[in-house]
Amino acid sequence: MLGAGAIVPSVLTLSSGAAIAAASSTHCLNTAAGTPPQRFTGSQDKWFRAQVYDGKATGKSAHCVTTPQTTCTDGNGGGQPGSIWVKDDGSRMMAGPGNDVKNVTSAPKSYGLVYVDQQGTVNTLDPNGNPALSYASIACYNSVLGTRISKLG
Repeated sequence: MLGAGAIVPSVLTLSSGAAIAAASSTHCLNTAAGTPPQRFTGSQDKWFRAQVYDGKATGKSAHCVTTPQTTCTDGNGGGQPGSIWVKDDGSRMMAGPGNDVKNVTSAPKSYGLVYVDQQGTVNTLDPNGNPALSYASIACYNSVLGTRISKLG
């Protein structure tokens, strides 16, 4: 017999619905079996995106993937040396001498895919080939993230 105030061990489990939601949220990243979404768009869509600065590099449109975005521009219409840009052809470059980015927008205009990890602890515009990062729909990202706040600038 247990006396008053005795501690009884207990096992707490997620309700079946919560368990299913937790398990499915880790599998919703990068679920598109076909063609991946366009990396940069002119407007928001169903994919988790952040606004980015646009410019021109070697005559091609380019989009800054540096975080925070305030470090993308030099304030004079050029790309800040050291900032990372992705051109429309998919090539990645660092702004600097010999790699000029010109006609940079005065404010972020386009929307770039944000790449996240399974736990929602990493979010970046520049996955730089990291296979642990993938794009996600807004609904998927919200289910993975829960109440965390994105630190993208």
